[in-house]
Amino acid sequence: MSGGQRQGAPKKIREPPAPLRGLWQAVKDCSVEALPATLRAAYKRSVFTTSSKGELAAWVDGLGKCEAWLQQWLDQRGVQLAFSDTGADEVQKSITIPTGVDDGDALLIVQFLATLLEHCRNKAAMTQTTVQTLGLLLNSPSVEVVHEALMVLHWYAGSHRQQRTQSLYFDRKAQHKLVSIAAGWGHSPSLLQATGLEPFSPSTAEPPGVVKYEYFLQTYAWVKTAPPADAVPAPAATPAEKAADWVTFEVSESGRTTVTVDVAAAMADASDVAGPKADRPCAILKYILTRERLSFHHAYPLWTRIRCAAGLADPAALERWSICRIMALAVLALTADNLLRMFLLHCSDWFQKVKEVLSSNTVSPSVFAAVLHLLTVLLSSTHACEALNSSDLRGSALSPSTLAASQGRLLQILHEAPAKMADPAQHDADGALRSDYQAMYTALFGFASVFALSQVQHSNVHTLNTAILDPFLKVPRLRVPGTEKVTAKCISVIENLLAQDNIREQVIDAGCTQHLLALLHEEVHHVDVDVDGPAPAEAPADPATATPADLLWGMRKRMEATRRFPAGREVVLTHVLRAVSHCIGTSQGAPVALFSHHHCADSLKRILTNPAAYGQPVLKFAAHVLISLINADHTVCALVIDAGFLDLVLQMVAAPPADA
Repeated sequence: MSGGQRQGAPKKIREPPAPLRGLWQAVKDCSVEALPATLRAAYKRSVFTTSSKGELAAWVDGLGKCEAWLQQWLDQRGVQLAFSDTGADEVQKSITIPTGVDDGDALLIVQFLATLLEHCRNKAAMTQTTVQTLGLLLNSPSVEVVHEALMVLHWYAGSHRQQRTQSLYFDRKAQHKLVSIAAGWGHSPSLLQATGLEPFSPSTAEPPGVVKYEYFLQTYAWVKTAPPADAVPAPAATPAEKAADWVTFEVSESGRTTVTVDVAAAMADASDVAGPKADRPCAILKYILTRERLSFHHAYPLWTRIRCAAGLADPAALERWSICRIMALAVLALTADNLLRMFLLHCSDWFQKVKEVLSSNTVSPSVFAAVLHLLTVLLSSTHACEALNSSDLRGSALSPSTLAASQGRLLQILHEAPAKMADPAQHDADGALRSDYQAMYTALFGFASVFALSQVQHSNVHTLNTAILDPFLKVPRLRVPGTEKVTAKCISVIENLLAQDNIREQVIDAGCTQHLLALLHEEVHHVDVDVDGPAPAEAPADPATATPADLLWGMRKRMEATRRFPAGREVVLTHVLRAVSHCIGTSQGAPVALFSHHHCADSLKRILTNPAAYGQPVLKFAAHVLISLINADHTVCALVIDAGFLDLVLQMVAAPPADA
């Protein structure tokens, strides 16, 4: 084992990046009950977006506390509703629905989980019970809670996109919930109307806010009898009794029951008996389940339509439910390719609408990002691709072959991105790129990377359309605050393309190396390397008495005290160095030419000369570039010695920097 590590010894878990350690320590030290207050005081999503990725395992204490708090919240506020058990294949006998009142703390915790999963590596630290708890949150009447729970599941399942469902803790009931959410409300408004791409007229066959659902029960608990004509209904005294005013049942001669729910009337009811608006959808479902012996397969789609209809009066909630529909389908594609294939067969028109959303110039950034996440999953997941390329779906709107027709539109969006990101209209009051646009552009460049690679893989000649590279090279040089994550995504896309043996030379011939070296020079020289600043607060440990761990800890503290790195640029510079290492190649003379470029040698030497200013991650990748150059062509070794790098290396061996 390298480094003297014993075989079988547990791997040491590294702490999160420096900007996140305050939050990490606060979450680690607080109690489960104090978790919401701790997050309100210390959690900022922007800190994650401007920091390098850490290991999710480092946050295992926080994950456990989030799960424990959510379980307590569900136990205290959840309403347990029972279903009938009408068959051996019944997937669920009851459902826990969180009440809609006071769900702000729950929303904050699920948002925190979504941020962790998005910005951490190795998501295997997620446990089965955490995934099951998130499945319960999909029952919430709050669209915000449902949306954040779906995002957690999306980031988790996306890290296992080449694995089968059984290893992801997604059971049948969770999969059927995803199908119901993806199907949405089942009638007007359509996906395009909900996202503002088509006019939404109330003059429809089924008025907005009115839910109709048909089902057939083979057995009945009682015989339905109509009340006497002269009967006077008693006034409702409770919200459950009030729900009877909003729900009607109609039974045909064949036994098919149609339940009609006037959700709009329920949400508009101003009487005190109606109860809080947030709890009315749950009261409606509870009333229906006391009247009808519905199975999970009937009750959950009905519940989804009721809570979707409750948000029709609010354009923001309506749009958020549309995003939930798209993200539910993305998670379904990652976890149940058989259900995805069935959904595609029955909802092919719905997918055509998704494609139209992608082509729109007016759709909101959040909806656009959701569609891009879905398309990325459909193109990158092995099992989703198998479903799309099955004989019954070949040629569908979202198959890899037909998506090629969107290449012109894709290139147009990509080429417009750098100019639009610099447009003040997309910035917040502080001049930084708005968070919704950050998410959209990150999803855009992620999709473009997968799309470009899929085109190469489906091409017999393995030819890359190099015009796609231009925006990836322009965005990193914008230096607009808030674009650090987007910039890192762009460079990682270039890195992924350079890692493909069959197209690496095409990427290099397109001028990628020159752009990366120029960007490396800019990033390196934007760091203040004035290491003659204030002395560190702590004196160095005595090498004669201190342990190696003490020396390492002291060097790390001194490095952090003297760093001059602009916030959020470390992750950008590490990605640039990783991409440069892929440009080295093995062709004759390429390593010598790369090292001889004035930007390359100068930038590497500046990093190695000032390790305290740049930090361990940058130092590590700079050393990796230097070693790769020497390994690719040994004649580079003489140039390295002549440039003074040998003396730098000897100094570092004698006095290694922190974390080296």
